Amino acid sequence: MKRLMWLLPALVLMLGVTQVQAGDISPELEERWSKLASSERVNAIFHLWERVDLREMDIAIRNMKATRQLRHQIVVEELQRVARETQPPLLADLEELKLAGKIDGYTAYWIVNCVVVKGELATLQELAKHGSIQWVEPIPVIELIEPVRHSDRAPRRPLDDRTPGVNSIRAPEVWYELGYTGEGTLVANMDTGVDGNHVALGSRWRGTHAPHEECWLDVLNGGTNFPTDNNSHGTHVMGTICGTGSATSTFDTVGVAPAAEWIAMNAIGGFGGDFDSDVLQGYQWFADPDGDPSTIEDVPDVIQNSWGVYSGLGYPDCFTDWNEAIIACETAGTVVTFSAGNEGPQQASHRSPANIALDSVTFFSVGATIATDLTPPYELASFSSRGPSDCDGVTIKPEVIAPGENVYSSFPGNQFGELSGTSMAGPHVAGIVALMREANPNADVREIKGVLMQTAIDYAPTGDDNNNGRGFVDAYEAVLLISADRGWVVGQVTSGATGAPISGARVQAGDNYVRFSDSQGNYRISLPADSTLPFVVSAFGFAEYSTTMSVADSDTVVVNIELTPVAAGILEGTVLIGNDIPVQGARVEPVGIPVGPVNTDEDGQFSYTLPGSNTYSFEVTFQDMQVDTSFPVTTDETNQVLVRFNTRRSQNVGPDSYGYRAFDRYDNGLPPTYNWADMTGGTVHDFPDIFDASVFVEMPFTFVYYGQRFDSITINENGWVAAGEDPDRRNANTIIPHPAGPSGMLALFWDQLEFGTAPVPSQVMTKYDPANGVFIIEYENMYFPPATENNRISGQIHIFDQEVWPTPTGDCEIMYVYGNIDVVNSGTVGIESPSELAGLRILYNTTLNDSAFAIEAGATILFSTRTSARTTGNMSGTITAHPVLGAAVPNGVRLGNVMAQVAANGNYSFTNVFAGPRTLRVQIPGYEQIAVAGTIQTGQTTDLDAEVYRLDPPQNLTFTRTNDSLFLAWDVPASVGGLDDLESYIVHLDSFELDTTTALSYRTRIPSGEAGHAYWLTALYEGGESDATDTIYVTLLDADDAPTIPTVYAMAPAYPNPFNPTTTLQVSLPQSAELSLRVFDVTGREVATVAQGLYQAGNHSFSWNAAGLATGVYFARLESALGTQMQKLLLLK
Repeated sequence: MKRLMWLLPALVLMLGVTQVQAGDISPELEERWSKLASSERVNAIFHLWERVDLREMDIAIRNMKATRQLRHQIVVEELQRVARETQPPLLADLEELKLAGKIDGYTAYWIVNCVVVKGELATLQELAKHGSIQWVEPIPVIELIEPVRHSDRAPRRPLDDRTPGVNSIRAPEVWYELGYTGEGTLVANMDTGVDGNHVALGSRWRGTHAPHEECWLDVLNGGTNFPTDNNSHGTHVMGTICGTGSATSTFDTVGVAPAAEWIAMNAIGGFGGDFDSDVLQGYQWFADPDGDPSTIEDVPDVIQNSWGVYSGLGYPDCFTDWNEAIIACETAGTVVTFSAGNEGPQQASHRSPANIALDSVTFFSVGATIATDLTPPYELASFSSRGPSDCDGVTIKPEVIAPGENVYSSFPGNQFGELSGTSMAGPHVAGIVALMREANPNADVREIKGVLMQTAIDYAPTGDDNNNGRGFVDAYEAVLLISADRGWVVGQVTSGATGAPISGARVQAGDNYVRFSDSQGNYRISLPADSTLPFVVSAFGFAEYSTTMSVADSDTVVVNIELTPVAAGILEGTVLIGNDIPVQGARVEPVGIPVGPVNTDEDGQFSYTLPGSNTYSFEVTFQDMQVDTSFPVTTDETNQVLVRFNTRRSQNVGPDSYGYRAFDRYDNGLPPTYNWADMTGGTVHDFPDIFDASVFVEMPFTFVYYGQRFDSITINENGWVAAGEDPDRRNANTIIPHPAGPSGMLALFWDQLEFGTAPVPSQVMTKYDPANGVFIIEYENMYFPPATENNRISGQIHIFDQEVWPTPTGDCEIMYVYGNIDVVNSGTVGIESPSELAGLRILYNTTLNDSAFAIEAGATILFSTRTSARTTGNMSGTITAHPVLGAAVPNGVRLGNVMAQVAANGNYSFTNVFAGPRTLRVQIPGYEQIAVAGTIQTGQTTDLDAEVYRLDPPQNLTFTRTNDSLFLAWDVPASVGGLDDLESYIVHLDSFELDTTTALSYRTRIPSGEAGHAYWLTALYEGGESDATDTIYVTLLDADDAPTIPTVYAMAPAYPNPFNPTTTLQVSLPQSAELSLRVFDVTGREVATVAQGLYQAGNHSFSWNAAGLATGVYFARLESALGTQMQKLLLLK
């Protein structure tokens, strides 16, 4: 830094004779303030007297022949020093004014020695008199140079590899003949943003391997950490600079420098904060994104600007307020290019700052031509702004021209299309700058701009003019010229042990010339001709190679280098959390060495082979947690290490007021295991074609939830399930618990979701796994609107049968399992009681419970009233049967999903079954089926006895037939004398239940349609259903038998019922009548009209096909003047 120290004293300007005179207020600001009351809140930029003389600094650095890195460090440190040493008195006064309520806030900048302030007008007017202030100006707002023509967006179209614009500037010749593609360079734009997921750009956003803070500056959307584009203009511009045409191809391209990386900021489209300037903030960030003046890997080689102001927007025609910030960026080594504007063909129609001409290359504007074919000369586009500069009325503008008509490039959402405007011409030039910087990394800004103008092709007959400037840019000639008086050293770096290429090897000649080998170990470095320099090649894990190197003008020297590996050791580690639970997907990243990060596997393990006899630092991150640690690596040994996360998130969520708790898979208490259930053989549900649709599903076991018992659930497409049948179809999620929304809710991810068919179809499935006592609901590929590739969620809800998996309260456990989730900043996750007074909230939109881990792929959450792991015990007892059993009964009793034999003497036993409240079910064939409750103590044997009676059928079944009428009669079962729980008798016709009755007789009509019918009875007890009586077969009437007019108005039981998808409804009319037979779902919505009209007296049969409806309960309603009757129907698919 000695050269820096002697250089600096001459480079600070003290503008003005003293610092006691008042600062000037710009005429524009004076006029604006004159119309306001003194108490109104306003903002302005206050410039201090002391500033760096950037012109003199640039000359001095050029004379030093400094590298770009040294140039950057000198300029940025000096700008920061001047601000640091001169601003404190002003900032101290501003802080006092802020505390006094006179100003709202302020922001200090170093790219220009100024402060942006907002406060009451009278205070700011007085502040202008501060001794440190030179002048005060308004905060300007930039405006996009809107394209003049658009095309429809569409997927990528075939281009024969490249666009006409890229071809016309001869970029492919630079790639293929000279070998430059922009690799190792960094480009940027100040625009509307960039779609960071775009297939043409996403892989080369620098933020894929560097901190997002130095790769994307969001001043419009609250400071997001991933690049987006709310307009599309910036994505199109960046595509022309460096976009490829597909994810895998480098040269199927829409961009000029397809191997360059990019960063961006979105100043266009907003107004900044109350005391910020988007433009100043943007250029200051571009000048040093990582905040370290000694590094340049983060600093763009070129910034393209497709914006400007002019008198039509209320600005002076020559608006200079941004000049100093732009010049500071260029002095620090970054080329700044501007699109001329689309106000042509009028003369002197450039926008500012493109119209400013401080010298022959400052500022640099680009006009637009029509270059949609490959036949020069290329016609100037009519819309392209013309010169001369309206700042002096003399200087020729633009500097150069480039393709700007119907330019094909990228649009957000992996789309492509054409735009026209000088906004499309400027990025062609920015891309050429990247190619030039790859060829000569230390070429300074003025040299690059001069070469662009010197090599431009003048297609106009009159020489330099205010239409075409110096002419049409020529990438090939520009790169050749910037490489003049230089030679090349090329070669491959390989391992001397294996011969494998070494990627990322550092190749350095002298102090200033550094390149890195590519993925194949190849390198190419440009050196000053006729010079001899130290030549050092190094790579992590290898011994350094050192020699000297000289090269003649335009000569190429081939030097292949073998590096010798150094002795290494193995570092094997395990990342743990909570009660020593392995963490899958933790990011383990070495610090300070060129070795990439790895993610831990399902066992929480990672491994590195590293040079031995060293201690290495690591940064281990998982979700929002981070551990910084270091480990020694011993040569020729395997070093075992552990990394532990200690976090509040390992505590369970809850309990709520009922007693439910939530446990993540990394919790200390009851961490669940991730288990994505196989849904083969499950039921795919058809949802009604309405928004926010639901289906009702019968449970295969009783769902005990918050102490209430449910035999069905509601599944809604918006990511929630409710206990029972809930008509609520709300998609607007709330916190939990909350009186709005469905009650008794299981919110897997409650948000507005919808079914989609592309790119993959959505579906909702259910499956019962009786062997494991679990009922599974799966949401597969449900879409967050709009339905796109990266906008989906897949997850499962597991409901555990509490008889199989006992809990202290007898409630069912629920587990959420997440397979994929693309949108994590919205939605509600948790459970809620049927009363909506209790519940557990895991996530509500962006707010995650402090005791919960992030909802992401692989996440698992268990909701339970348990607080400890399950234990086991034994159960035994005696089943007293009436009459006694004649032999042992296999599987005569069941405990959850475990069955045991009942011996002939009635004894049974279970060993090593789950302890806790249990339900013993007696299931001896022919005997009543009963459930007996008991509690198994841990490590002990619980005795539980039961008494059952045989379920005898009715006795002495007889029948009498008259025409088509059948009369059945019977006697009570033999066991009723000892069993008082007989509920009813079931009359069976053929293969279905005809009716139930408590009488000892039954009259029915013999249906037509077959040769005969079978009738029998069973007795229904509280404990189960008896065996059948003997069967009675009844034949049909002869053809000559007269029909019988029914004597009663009735709707016979539907047959079959349950059904799929067709059932028959029989109606008896004793007289002619107008009748209506309709079907309704459980919400009361009419789903079908089966019959409507006048019908004669007699028996009528109606068929209903429910093929288009979902499984569930429906109601048939018969209405006529004779009365109304209803019947429950069950559709099972």
